[in-house]
Amino acid sequence: MKRYQHFCALNLLALAACGVASAQLPTAIQRFDEATHHYAQGEYREAIRGYEDVMALGYATGALFYNTGNAYFRVDEYGQALRYWEKARRLMGDDPALVHNIEIVRARIGTPFSSVPPPFWVAWWERIVMPVGAMLYLVLGILLYFIAAVLFAKRIWTGTRSAWPRRARVGSLVLGAALLCAAFGVSAGEVTVRSGVVVTRSVELAETPGSIGTVDVPEGVVVSISGHADDHYRIKLPNGTVGYLPDAAVGEI
Repeated sequence: MKRYQHFCALNLLALAACGVASAQLPTAIQRFDEATHHYAQGEYREAIRGYEDVMALGYATGALFYNTGNAYFRVDEYGQALRYWEKARRLMGDDPALVHNIEIVRARIGTPFSSVPPPFWVAWWERIVMPVGAMLYLVLGILLYFIAAVLFAKRIWTGTRSAWPRRARVGSLVLGAALLCAAFGVSAGEVTVRSGVVVTRSVELAETPGSIGTVDVPEGVVVSISGHADDHYRIKLPNGTVGYLPDAAVGEI
């Protein structure tokens, strides 16, 4: 896939940056180098094992996930390829090469399920509010509360009243409260929202864990994960159907 060698170099830099104090860093770099060599030689299974060994040591970068997805793509495991590319997307954003690869594998896989569009307020929240991040909302909210407190203290100290300072106090207080609510909402969403990809060729969606399946779910379908019971994920398909799939059939993103 595109830009593989470029991402190899980025991986080494990222691993060094995120684990410079770790005693496992030399092992991680060695395994990464070996995996890169295997990939270049067309030994994709060995490359996958090497990259996943690096992840097992606690290192996770967008470029590492990107390369792992590339290796899975080479062995025609499109579900796993899509899984790791989606992991990379969370860290790298809409990188053109990454988005191109995702579009290719989705076109090859296809899906029998039509996506149900979310309510407009959910789409607005996910597209506008969530991408900003909880930390920025938290900092801005606290800052506005501080400004409101300063303006209120000034009013008490000077004993003067006027329309504009009052409006500034109220505006800062209300906007600060809204931003803090957004921070808590985004933080809760980042914790609770989980998704996965079907990584087996085909699996039956069942109404309860271990029961006979009723819906055939092909490889590569992206699902929402809402729970876990008896070695099964409780998932929701793109069309809104809810059921259970075995752990081995779903790879979390």
